[in-house]
Amino acid sequence: MLVVSFLFCAIPVSATAPIEPPLSTKEDMVDYATQQALNAQISPSVVLAVISCESQWNPVAIGDHGQSHGLVQIHSPSHRDISIEQANDPKFAIGYLVSNLRDGNYLPVPHMLTEFSSATVSLSGE
Repeated sequence: MLVVSFLFCAIPVSATAPIEPPLSTKEDMVDYATQQALNAQISPSVVLAVISCESQWNPVAIGDHGQSHGLVQIHSPSHRDISIEQANDPKFAIGYLVSNLRDGNYLPVPHMLTEFSSATVSLSGE
């Protein structure tokens, strides 16, 4: 650790993590979701299927008459501790989904898994 001293005051200075670019394309979001799923030992196809069904990869999607937001359609009235800005942040939303799947707090409806079990995610948005 580097210590910077000013007169008689020593202030520890630590290195900060590099700033990562936002997930601005569908390809970036798919790559990030896949990596997060693998890190959590969850099937990436489940994570990708849920996002495809919930928002069709639109990070600012709005559903349920304005009550659900983001890639994974976080329902604001049920999750008052999560802001709309957080729900619309792809990294937050993907992390939220992956942690809930890992912890068993979210079970995708069967049609999501059946519909996407053999499909690949199209990066063209089609």
